[in-house]
Amino acid sequence: MPQQPGGKSKKKGRAPAHQNTYAFKHNPNSKKTAKILAMPVEGLCRRCTEKIEWRKKYRKYKPLTQPSKCNRCHKRNIKAAYHTICVDCASKDNKICEMCTKEPALRNEYDEQEQEIERQRLLLTMSKMKLREKRTLERQLERHAAEEYGNQSDEDISVQSGAEESKSTDDDDEGTGLSKDV
Repeated sequence: MPQQPGGKSKKKGRAPAHQNTYAFKHNPNSKKTAKILAMPVEGLCRRCTEKIEWRKKYRKYKPLTQPSKCNRCHKRNIKAAYHTICVDCASKDNKICEMCTKEPALRNEYDEQEQEIERQRLLLTMSKMKLREKRTLERQLERHAAEEYGNQSDEDISVQSGAEESKSTDDDDEGTGLSKDV
């Protein structure tokens, strides 16, 4: 608090005259409120998620009417209100919060469950495929994972696939009784 000459502290305002007897309750039949409450809150840290939820709860949330401009790439591709950077820029920087750009964004539990269900469906479908089709699909999935995550370089993937192929040819040679020295 600001100090006045003489060491006395200055109070800002005064205590509230009345305590609220009931909490704020928005119009339950409003189409706008229903639309706002249905909007997902994604790509934000815990603190920013709580801020947006508070705004929705007390009818302070104002949705965007037009896409806003990203502060990093300067493209008009932000669709959610109160976000400052786009999804692409946030994902480039290890999934940082799209609102405060400081903390890492929360992982969406719904997406994880959906991915697990998709993985189970894929395994069920693969069990019905021919061996050749399975291997083709596995190679495509490996390429997709490498492109998406970028953790491994193309050389590492080719070395791993070459090692797998040499193992499979060694196994084939053992089964026929032929050796490589012949």
